[in-house]
Amino acid sequence: MRNRKKKRSEEEPVLEIVGEESHLAEGGPSGIESVPVRTCIVERARKERPFLLRFVLSPEGLAVPDIKANLPGRGVWVTARKEIVAEAQKRRAFQRAFRKPVQVAEDLPSQVERLFKRSALERLSICNKAGLVIIGFTKVEEALNRGEIVCLLHASDAAAGGKAKLDRKFAALYSGKDHIAPKNCFTSAEISLAAGSSNVIHAGVKDGGASRAFFEALDRLSCYCPGDTDQNPLRQGIE
Repeated sequence: MRNRKKKRSEEEPVLEIVGEESHLAEGGPSGIESVPVRTCIVERARKERPFLLRFVLSPEGLAVPDIKANLPGRGVWVTARKEIVAEAQKRRAFQRAFRKPVQVAEDLPSQVERLFKRSALERLSICNKAGLVIIGFTKVEEALNRGEIVCLLHASDAAAGGKAKLDRKFAALYSGKDHIAPKNCFTSAEISLAAGSSNVIHAGVKDGGASRAFFEALDRLSCYCPGDTDQNPLRQGIE
C-alpha cells in the first residue's frame, strides 16, 4: 500500500530562502548566506524570521508565544509587532492557521511584550556581569566622553533634563555614525535589578560579545512596540 502523502495544510508554513540579493555571507563556498523566510498568518506576507514571532500549541490547546523559536511541535508565524499580534487574536487567525479550536489569552499582546522585555533584561544582566554596563549619570557621561558607550539607556521614569543632556552629548559624539538611539523602555526598578544596583536612572552599554545578544533582544522589543520605546528600532547588526 502506498503511503498517504501529508497534506500541505498539516505542515508548518513552508520555509523559503532569500537569495543573494538580500544577504551576503563573509565566508563559505558559495559566498551566500541562506536566510529563512516564513509567511505571517495575518498579513500573508513573506518575511525573514527575525521579523516574525512563532506560536505553538500547548497540550491544552493554548496558543503559546515561542520567543526563541525552539519549542517542539508545529508552529505558525506572526509579524513581531504588537498590533499584528492583537489583529491575529481579533481575527481568530490562530484557529484558522492551526485548523482546530485554539485558546488565546485575552492579554496575549501584552504577554508577548513582557516576554520580549524579560529576554532583553536577562541579557542586560549578563552584560553587567561581563563588565559591559556603566551606571550613574556622571559615570555614563565620562564614558561617553571616552567613546566607550554604544547604547544609552534611560529609565522610563527619568527626569527630562538628565535625559536631554546625555542625549545631546551622545548625538554630538555619534553624529553621522552608525549607532543605537537612546532607549527609554525600562523602568528604574527593572534596570536596577538587571544591573545589580539600586535607583539606576541612566546606564550605558559598551560593545562586546555579551552586549550583542542584548542589542538583538532590545531590537526585538523596540520593533514589537516602537511607540512604547519612544525611539526608532536599533540598527540591524553591529560591526
